[in-house]
Amino acid sequence: SEFAGVVEIARDIGSESLECAALNNLGLAYSGLGQFQEAAQAHLRAIEILKSLHDTQNLSFAYVNLATTRMAMGDLQNADQAANQGLAYAREAGGALEGNAQLTLAGIRAWEGHVVEARQICGQALQGFEKAGAKRYAAYAHAMLGEMWFDSGEDGTAATEYGVALTIAQEAREGDLAPLVLSDQARLALAQGRYAVAARLAKQALETVSPGAVDGKDLLWRTYLAVTLAAQGQHSQADEQRQVVAKGMASPIRPDVRIQVLTAEGWLLIGEKKFAKAIGVLEDARKQAAAHMPSARGEAELALAEAHFGLGNRSEAIGVLRTLAARDPETRAGKLAKLRLLHPGPSPIWKPLP
Repeated sequence: SEFAGVVEIARDIGSESLECAALNNLGLAYSGLGQFQEAAQAHLRAIEILKSLHDTQNLSFAYVNLATTRMAMGDLQNADQAANQGLAYAREAGGALEGNAQLTLAGIRAWEGHVVEARQICGQALQGFEKAGAKRYAAYAHAMLGEMWFDSGEDGTAATEYGVALTIAQEAREGDLAPLVLSDQARLALAQGRYAVAARLAKQALETVSPGAVDGKDLLWRTYLAVTLAAQGQHSQADEQRQVVAKGMASPIRPDVRIQVLTAEGWLLIGEKKFAKAIGVLEDARKQAAAHMPSARGEAELALAEAHFGLGNRSEAIGVLRTLAARDPETRAGKLAKLRLLHPGPSPIWKPLP
């Protein structure tokens, strides 16, 4: 690639600072292609050189890039360590890098299931961005806070944060951020059973995104769209979206996207009364979430319980719900599990299909 060529040129002329810059850009390019192992190696090589140069500012930047890459791989333990290293170097160097490191660390902590701590870190980053007038990063922070409030079952606060994020993104002409926020709004509308609204928002996200700019997240948005279409009886259109998603899922994609797509597909299968197949898909989502994105495990388990109810496995369904409610009592999924346990019949309290 172009950046690989620059790395070689920098080595030939003995410019370590140019080599580090090229390595970091090479890592970002690899991440954009979904080649996360190669991306991590590029960032690690840059870090090795930067340590010898005692360049704390660029060390922070490199560690944050490494943390983002590890997060995309589903390697949260090493991602957390890298983000903390990036934050430490940012504080040592001073300047505006601290907020970026905080935002990355907040995202990792949220995925780990530490939502309250994640909100606190994200809020600290947001204060810094607002003070510095960094609108792009402020919009990202508001969007992340929206996701965290959603995962806590606080729909009103989540909707407010999403609205602020979208307004800032549109005013600042941050076109790559808008579809991400629109998809978050679609997810919220879907969870509330507002299927027409969710469909419109998912379509908007898909129409406004640049190809290859969202790390495969468009597959998740297509799954949201498929669920909303099926919920409105538009099954042929829903199947068209599912076919596109199935083709994309055959290629390597980020673990977080795969987990959430599997969970949504599980709900679709439940809607089709294919309960045994749904159980297989949702057990896979549950297993992958436990390993790579614990915050997504509860959503998979909610659907898994419904699949067991549908198949007549009442004891298995109740067991899944009790485990979820005990483990994650303050999350959206945990709260819904508690409600479901109060009414353990054939009709769920919440589901994305009528």
